[in-house]
Amino acid sequence: MATIEQIKNYILNVYPVAQKVCKNKGLPDHLAKVCLIQGALETGYGTSTIMSKYNALFGVKATDEDIKYNKYYVTNTLEYDKSLGKYVQIQAKFKAFADLTENIEYYFSLITNKRYGACVYSKDVKEALTIIWSAGYATAPDYVSKCLSVEKILDKYISYQTNHNYKVITQHDPLNVRDKPNGNIIGSLPKDSTIYINDEWSYVPELNGFVSNKYIKKIGDNKNG
Repeated sequence: MATIEQIKNYILNVYPVAQKVCKNKGLPDHLAKVCLIQGALETGYGTSTIMSKYNALFGVKATDEDIKYNKYYVTNTLEYDKSLGKYVQIQAKFKAFADLTENIEYYFSLITNKRYGACVYSKDVKEALTIIWSAGYATAPDYVSKCLSVEKILDKYISYQTNHNYKVITQHDPLNVRDKPNGNIIGSLPKDSTIYINDEWSYVPELNGFVSNKYIKKIGDNKNG
C-alpha cells in the first residue's frame, strides 16, 4: 500500500493535469476524477516504477504501430481470466508516453471514443466508471468497486491539493525544504513562495518537498492565482 505522502504526491502530480485536459476538451469535471482514480488503481498511486518511467498511468496495451516505433514497454501483469474464474499473470506490451500530459491526453481520447463515449453523459464518478467497465475497459468483475474504494482514499487527500494554496512569508530566508517531514534537506524556500498548508508541515510543489509551519506565516489566500 502506498504511503500517505505517496498518495498526496500522486494527486499533486496527476490531478491538475487531468483537470486541465478535461476542461480543455469540454468534458464533465467528474471525468478528471475518474482519470485520477483509474491511474491510482493501475499504478498503486504512482508507485509503479516501470509505469512512472514510461509515463504510463493506465496500462494501455501497445498497438503494432507502438511496437514498430519502439513506443512500448514490457512487464508482467495480472489479468482476470473469465474461463478460469481467477487472475493469472501474463507478460504483455504496453504503450509508453513522452510525458504525463501526453498520456492523459490519450486517456481522454480513449474514453470519449465510440466504445466508451457514453461516459461523457454520465452524472457522476460511479456511473462513468460503470459505463467504462461495461464497455470492456477491464475484465475484472469487481473493477468498479475497486475504483470506488480508491476514490474513498483519494478523497481524504484531494483537498490537500485543491483547497489550501497560500502565499507565505518566512521567518528565515532561505528556509530549508526537506524530502519529507523531518527528512533530508533537498533545497531552500525563498520568501513569498506558494505552498500547500498541511497540518504541521507544508508542501512546496515546486521542489516536491516540505517545510515546517513553525517558520512560515500565511499572508493571503492564493486559490485564484
